[in-house]
Amino acid sequence: MIYRGGMVYRNGTIEQLDVEVEKGIITAVTPYLEGEEVTDCTGLLLLPMMADIHTHGCLNIDFTEANTADLARMADYYKSTGVGTFLPTLISSPREAYFEIIERLPDVRLRLEGPFFGTGKKGAHDAACLSLPDREQIEQLGLEHIAMVDVDPAQPGALELIEWLEGQGIRTSVAHTEATYAQTMAAFDRGCRQVTHLFNAMNGLHHRESGVLGAAFDRKDVVVELICDGYHVSPPVVRMAFELYKGRVCVISDSFKTMGVETEGCAKLPDGTIAGAVQSVGQTIFNLHDWGIPMAEAVHAAIDVPYRVLGLEIPTIDIGNKAEFTAFDMKNKIPAWQLPAEM
Repeated sequence: MIYRGGMVYRNGTIEQLDVEVEKGIITAVTPYLEGEEVTDCTGLLLLPMMADIHTHGCLNIDFTEANTADLARMADYYKSTGVGTFLPTLISSPREAYFEIIERLPDVRLRLEGPFFGTGKKGAHDAACLSLPDREQIEQLGLEHIAMVDVDPAQPGALELIEWLEGQGIRTSVAHTEATYAQTMAAFDRGCRQVTHLFNAMNGLHHRESGVLGAAFDRKDVVVELICDGYHVSPPVVRMAFELYKGRVCVISDSFKTMGVETEGCAKLPDGTIAGAVQSVGQTIFNLHDWGIPMAEAVHAAIDVPYRVLGLEIPTIDIGNKAEFTAFDMKNKIPAWQLPAEM
């Protein structure tokens, strides 16, 4: 089968190419291919499957309450949006709840957004569920169940926890913090290489105390997550972020469980606090393009950067690779289909 005339993301660029697939393997990628079996991809954007490293749920299911059957349904939904890999993210929860979640999802590696935060920038997290950094709690949960832990570096014991987690192969991310520039740099010095949802739940940039924003700017090896739904961060600030943190922005959904049910706005608590997004990563790359970010840069932030964060091989539409890619209708900004399908 030849997929003809689509705009293909490949090696950091987007160009019009034909893609030939035989028995589920990509056998050619070139400007034009002759063949009898042809699928017209004019007007479609062909992408490797994207990754979402910060998502709390979808289809009215939160990962704190999901079981294995729910997880299968959720995975199908993520795939339908062009996301092939996702990191289930847990909001700060009662201590005993973490053990119940792991019992329900024993084979899933999880991201813990909390509970190791202070109350000053807790956002939608329940203050009653927050606690000081605690290595023992992580050990009791089992290192094999944890992929990433978000930590407020301003909390007592945070730097020691970060260093220990990174030494165990568990990634850490600076999050929900009033940390100063110096405190954030200290976290980076201990091995942390990531900032959670940049601009949200942290101090703003001040010309005498730049905080997390300034520290992440100075450390060029640090990845910064960005929610690009137009509610969490305004378009001008998104454009600034793509310039200031060029090549290391990681697009995330930070989805509330209503993603896939609601399509507009964002989730909020009764007091008006933003609780999460409802747009998928696939939707937000089109937001970025509308706001002036080149599509190749937006896609890089949704594929190359998050896969690198997860320590996984970055997927490409290239000869010899499995034909696992997604097509988006560029005019209507919606998914058209995904491979593999029934071939």
